[in-house]
Amino acid sequence: MALSNNICLKFMKYYINKEGITDNSIWKEALKYATSLITENTERIVFYFSKKEKIEVWFDKKTNKKLIDELWSGNKTINNIIICAETEITYKKSACYNDIVISMGCMSSVLNNLNQYNNIENIIAIPWLHSYMEDWKRNNNDIQIIE
Repeated sequence: MALSNNICLKFMKYYINKEGITDNSIWKEALKYATSLITENTERIVFYFSKKEKIEVWFDKKTNKKLIDELWSGNKTINNIIICAETEITYKKSACYNDIVISMGCMSSVLNNLNQYNNIENIIAIPWLHSYMEDWKRNNNDIQIIE
């Protein structure tokens, strides 16, 4: 479902103005914000990671093992909306739902790859470090900042 270069992207982009390196529980804030963006068309909220092992940086494996397993299997829901985790590789196969994507510490190059999907309703980007996302922020003037 790739977009041609002539089609305007329909999704909104949000940027949480905090760093995961100092607050790795910021995903809770992002999830709360994502639930406020749900529309009648939303089917999933996707925690999006560059690689599978990155989930353990954000969700402590010892205390959140059950949650991590539920996210990878897609067995977590909020108000009938699937809450799941995907990687850059697996998202290609599952990009058939209407999604709100929460990008977890992805660099600009990974975020820019999301532009090819027309199933995304919104992107909420959480930086690991602000500097990793400078290019994405600079090239997307329409980003709304979440303080």
